Amino acid sequence: MRGEGGVDEPARRTTLVDVGGAGFRGNAVGVNLGIVQAFFGARPPASADELKVMLDDYLDALARQHDRMRLGPLLARERTGRDEARAPSVSLRRVFTSMATNARIRLGTFDLSKKAVLKAIDDGNPATVWPEAVLPEAVRLVQVEPDRSAMRGEARRADPSRDDRSEDDVVDGEDAPPLDDPSRLSVDGGTSGIQAAWASGRGLVSAASAPKVKGTWWRPELVVEAIAQSSRLVLLGTPGAGKSTVLRYLAVELADTMRDGRAGVDLMGWDGVTPLPVPLFCALGRVAKGLNDDPDQDFGKLVEGLLAPVEAGGLREGLAPSVLRAWRSGGALICLDGLDEVSSKREPTRNGALSRRERMAAAIKQLADQVGGSRMVVTCRTRPYRDDPAWQLGEGWATREIESFAFGQVGHFVRAWYDESCADHVGSKGRYPLDEARRRAKRLVEELDRRPELRKLTASPLLSTMLVLLDFGGQQLPDRKVDVYDELVMLLLDRWEGVRSEAGGTRESFGQRLGLPALTTKDFREVLYDIAFEAHRAGSDDRGLLPLDVIEKKLDAFFARKINPNDPQAVTREERAAKATPFIDMLCEETGLLQPEDDGSYALPHLTFEEYLAACHLAWQESVDLVYAQWLERPDRWREVILLLMGRLLNEGKFNYLGQWLGWLVAERDGATPKPPAQRHRDALLAAACYSTMGRRERLGAGVRMDAVDFEAKLGAALVEVLEHPAPEMLLPQRLEAGTELGMLGDPRIPVEIEDDGQGDHFETWVASLRKRNREFGRPAGYWCFVKGGKFRIGGIGKAGGDATVPVTDFWIARFPVTVAQFAPFVAVGYGDGARQWWTPNGWAWKAKRRRTRPYRWGYAGFDGANQPVVGVTWYEATAWCNWLTDRLRPHLSEGWTVCLPTEAEWEVAAAYDADARARPYPWGEETPTVEHAIYDEVKLGHPAPVGVCPSGRAACGALDMAGNVWEATTSSHRGYPSVSHVVEIDFEEAAFNVPWRGGVWWNNSDGIRCGARYWDPPGIAVDLDLDYFGLRVVLAPPLAAS
Repeated sequence: MRGEGGVDEPARRTTLVDVGGAGFRGNAVGVNLGIVQAFFGARPPASADELKVMLDDYLDALARQHDRMRLGPLLARERTGRDEARAPSVSLRRVFTSMATNARIRLGTFDLSKKAVLKAIDDGNPATVWPEAVLPEAVRLVQVEPDRSAMRGEARRADPSRDDRSEDDVVDGEDAPPLDDPSRLSVDGGTSGIQAAWASGRGLVSAASAPKVKGTWWRPELVVEAIAQSSRLVLLGTPGAGKSTVLRYLAVELADTMRDGRAGVDLMGWDGVTPLPVPLFCALGRVAKGLNDDPDQDFGKLVEGLLAPVEAGGLREGLAPSVLRAWRSGGALICLDGLDEVSSKREPTRNGALSRRERMAAAIKQLADQVGGSRMVVTCRTRPYRDDPAWQLGEGWATREIESFAFGQVGHFVRAWYDESCADHVGSKGRYPLDEARRRAKRLVEELDRRPELRKLTASPLLSTMLVLLDFGGQQLPDRKVDVYDELVMLLLDRWEGVRSEAGGTRESFGQRLGLPALTTKDFREVLYDIAFEAHRAGSDDRGLLPLDVIEKKLDAFFARKINPNDPQAVTREERAAKATPFIDMLCEETGLLQPEDDGSYALPHLTFEEYLAACHLAWQESVDLVYAQWLERPDRWREVILLLMGRLLNEGKFNYLGQWLGWLVAERDGATPKPPAQRHRDALLAAACYSTMGRRERLGAGVRMDAVDFEAKLGAALVEVLEHPAPEMLLPQRLEAGTELGMLGDPRIPVEIEDDGQGDHFETWVASLRKRNREFGRPAGYWCFVKGGKFRIGGIGKAGGDATVPVTDFWIARFPVTVAQFAPFVAVGYGDGARQWWTPNGWAWKAKRRRTRPYRWGYAGFDGANQPVVGVTWYEATAWCNWLTDRLRPHLSEGWTVCLPTEAEWEVAAAYDADARARPYPWGEETPTVEHAIYDEVKLGHPAPVGVCPSGRAACGALDMAGNVWEATTSSHRGYPSVSHVVEIDFEEAAFNVPWRGGVWWNNSDGIRCGARYWDPPGIAVDLDLDYFGLRVVLAPPLAAS
């Protein structure tokens, strides 16, 4: 239906489905005959009645297994003397909150009043909690379409000589991707990407000067929609993003719908899916654990793992062969969970050295070829999947990433949780009456909203669950992630530690119940840390499966020390077992910190718990060698553990240990042995992540034996090496990380104005860059790249088009586009009343009329990295910045030389020409572009990258980023190209479509980043159209002829 403002509104439905006390209806109808026929085919193996019974039984078992919350034991067993449960068992279906992917669904166009559009946008604000939470399906995003034809008509009237010809070497704005397409918007800093996209769209509409606005409505795609619409899907997400949860939820919904005999499931995107597929769920880590040394058997092992629940324990015998036939007819939904939880360590096999993750990915591809139209979805953490193509599933597989929670989702989840816990819903078992439960939910949501440091944590569904658990139990909500984990572990151990004895009514601790009353919770945490560490070290499965004998061995040693500290060897096996066995039962039945698995092994309730507790073990051991050994062996598995370790060391005041670790990472040698380049670079990235996690030098205490300034210099140099001389293993994701961390640290590659310390020139880094200049083409000594003058053929590069030979004098061009940090000092002084001397006359008039105070998107998340290119800069602003910088550097410049925008001829010579004066189609030469060369649409980044992360795309002169990332302003006439492309335009009329831009932008395709690609617009276009991809690069040049 159509909502106010012309917005298509999704059909309203409740997310909290009444599934009864145990989670399921007792009088289920059972699967209907259509599903049976679709699942088994035309010739089923038995009668329809037998098949319905078998399918009902399987679906019932599947739903019962997956509907319980993974953290259910935390709330289900708070005991009194009569063993009465005071908190409800938590059903996943009752508290599940819809999740979105990073894709967007187009809803339609609009041409409405600005007021109507803003109201519709505000009604779909993803941060809305009261009176009703806005979930992703109700969020409204906008793509604003400017009336470019009207603007061009106005320009023609102002300038009749204007040429609107279509040129092969022109990337026209009308051929550009949609402006502010919500699929391109992203954000960092812990805020939901949905929220950022919403805010950006609202800002565009709010800033529109016309009474009517034209554009397109979008909304986020739900994860369940993506699964319904994709026959093969890879679902990515950060740790705790809800990857497993959404698969389990969908499996339960499908199973319960089928058991009720309904033909369709009440989920968005599933309306046309009939008959429904039967869900099959498989944890890939468990399958990988059973692989032998023969990769040719991996496919069979994967199939066995999928079929194991179908005929579990010999039940439903005969169902599995029918399932195999059903796969090929499209009658199944195959859920493969946790590819990242399979080991990436290479081991010898009959086919050579392979990791189990590679082998599992190959088996999944093989399975995809065998299951016909059946849907397949594979989950994996984002970083491991993106980092290595060895286990990427490749062609034929769609990829989606789960968006972090917006605050509306958080509010919905909190209220759903407390509704589930209230006495009115579950009778005498509820902890709180309905009114109190809802008061608590409202108070918690308001507190999370009021405290930004906690609100950031709620972007993770897992951390949202933790916060609710802590609040539910009356604990004070912590501020930092590492403290959240610590509080929750304490909640698990302490809150359920004491139980009432039948005799005296006093509370007994774990130690008292084990006959060791002197033992405290701290003692038990020590052995729990050890178990978690071993689980993480030994396992490749989610939550790190450990055999019982391994746990018993750990507990044997622990209890032997506690029973007889003087002579642990004297303690008998029976005495140790008498303590270990009941302790395991307590961990499983009362705390939920250990969970028994079907194969007799045990696991922690979530991989994140395991990682945190393993970090606690490393903090306890205080051994840099031990930490580094794990990092060397499996860096992708131990990275998160090590980052959590930083928080533990800060909390425990172990600054010396922390300083030793950071120093070890930036050292060039491992003991006496030089580190290989790849390891040196991996260590640098980890050092940067550790330093950021701990809060950098601001969090270092007086006890740390580390010179922070010296460490930062070493770290900066190491990160620069990752960018400029990367080992082959340092692909674009790693270099992007290095660039981002370098921006937060302070990028030594880039001269910036320094803060006033009262000691002299604030521009000393700029002055130093001038002193480092040399005249060696292709071998710059620093920031400035020398380009020798001469006569050059300009135009016609790579594609047919006109050309002209023009003169170019010697000049230096900056290695990188101008960055946010370089532009920032001008924002502080360059827009005020005293800044007129830096602006052109037309530029000053334009600024006053527009009331301009900063570039477009200034300070926006995703565009505000210190070493990202500044964007949203008009030609007027770019020129003013150049004049301001020239003014500051004038005492250090040769007579008449300026820092200025390049002419098109200068830009093209620097980008295209090599040392032999040959023009090439791309800055790096003839090779077809890849993501190693440039930031363009294949990177799918959604915003500019930190400068200089693609060293393979270096121009012959040494400049980087001359293809892609941001369009760069030039200062000659677009209409005069190529014949007068060497002539400087001093100023432009505001309406003149005559400003040329070069180099392409992050969303251009490979044609748009050719050396010959050109863009043209008026000098104030970034304001008129709110474009966020215009930047600048400067040259150091002598006076040139001006028009």
